[in-house]
Amino acid sequence: MRYDPALPLAVFLGPSLAPATAHALLPANYYPPVRMGDIYRLLASGVETIAIIDGVFHQSTPVWQREILAALEAGIRVVGGASMGALRAAELAPYGMEGIGTIFGWYRDGVLDGDDEVALVHADADLDYRALSEPLVNMRHNLARAHERGLLDTASHDALVRWAKARCFSARSWRGLREAPPWQALPAPAQSALESFLAADLEDLKQIDARAVLAHLRVPAGAPTPLPRAPWSYPGAARTRLQAALGPNGALIDGATLLAAALAGDTTWVEPCLRSARARCYLEDWLTLTGTSPPPTAIARGRTRHLPAAAQPDLAAWCRAHGLTITELEAALATRARADWIMHGEPAALGLDFAAHAALLASGDAAPPARAEAVRDACLADWARRRGIVAPASELAATRSAWCAAHHRDTVAARDATIAPALDTHALAAWLLAQDPGHFGFAQFSADAELLLEIKLDGRHAALVAALATTAADLATARAG
Repeated sequence: MRYDPALPLAVFLGPSLAPATAHALLPANYYPPVRMGDIYRLLASGVETIAIIDGVFHQSTPVWQREILAALEAGIRVVGGASMGALRAAELAPYGMEGIGTIFGWYRDGVLDGDDEVALVHADADLDYRALSEPLVNMRHNLARAHERGLLDTASHDALVRWAKARCFSARSWRGLREAPPWQALPAPAQSALESFLAADLEDLKQIDARAVLAHLRVPAGAPTPLPRAPWSYPGAARTRLQAALGPNGALIDGATLLAAALAGDTTWVEPCLRSARARCYLEDWLTLTGTSPPPTAIARGRTRHLPAAAQPDLAAWCRAHGLTITELEAALATRARADWIMHGEPAALGLDFAAHAALLASGDAAPPARAEAVRDACLADWARRRGIVAPASELAATRSAWCAAHHRDTVAARDATIAPALDTHALAAWLLAQDPGHFGFAQFSADAELLLEIKLDGRHAALVAALATTAADLATARAG
């Protein structure tokens, strides 16, 4: 996929309307029928409106509702109609997706309830996705029109619709309907009149609705209000792999490709990055459990401290180039700011007994980083206690022994009542930070997402995007040659 930011509109289109006709009606970035992951790929491109008309059903995984919700959350306008777009719009209208057209209305109102109603067999892009079967919505629409004109009585109309509904979507056609028992049961004059109607006045309802979607998009709309973060907001493995950064010449470089490139060289940064990410995950939950809220001024200072300098002149452009939505960036900065506030705060204000930790620091490393880590460890130990989490005794003993060796103390010192509680806390925290949060039920934690976020915030990401976009362009040139 490629994306032209000069046209902040993306349309997924296939058999419902000829591409050349669509281009003439509305300039946009046009893509083949949408499939799972396509919305994720565009999520951070800077696109302002996404229109879903056609989508795949059976040949590959259909577009997920979750990725459309992610676009809505990011403040992207999402419009649907005619086919897959009508189906998804009916499902997601309560969350802000706009539905257009008759077919959308049928799904919304419960007239239709199956995705087979809009499914059909079609050719590929080389043949403009030409329809090779007839969608049931078109058959319903035209049989209803025939009934309204008196060409079919109610019983015959209903029998023909039932017969078509009973067929597999790939076997539906007007030719097949003409050979169906309900058609053959019609009197000869009725068959002749219906045949003339279909030959002269057949309407393509999916095309009518597709045109209506494009006409709707020609009317400027106010920017949608970004939805509040919801339970479906977590990154997830698919979104992390597929969400793309906008590179030179409109290339969209997905997260999986970027992460593989980042891990192809030095990997010494990986474990420290994940330990920090795990700590933030647990500390966020600790804040919730204790009802603690950092002051807004602390969050503002932390946000400024962690915001890359390169992002400050044009935040939106920086986010596009780094495969982030502004919502994601703000959430990442806020999480880091909250962790900073905890680690550099006063333990008493956080409700922590820090006397043993102070003694441990005095007997070892009293540098500021060590103190911040001690506060973090005390919070993590309190979090573990509140959650009923206990580390294996063997793990705690090994950490205590390692500390004694590192500080040239014998193991008797580890049992000193002055420092033993803090050393046990340090050992527990070390064990917690070595575990994947999923071990404790945090299914939303994504190691890949955290690693990608790290390279986006520390500056490595931009160089990787440029290099990968150049490689992709070279490969495309070579294929064309």
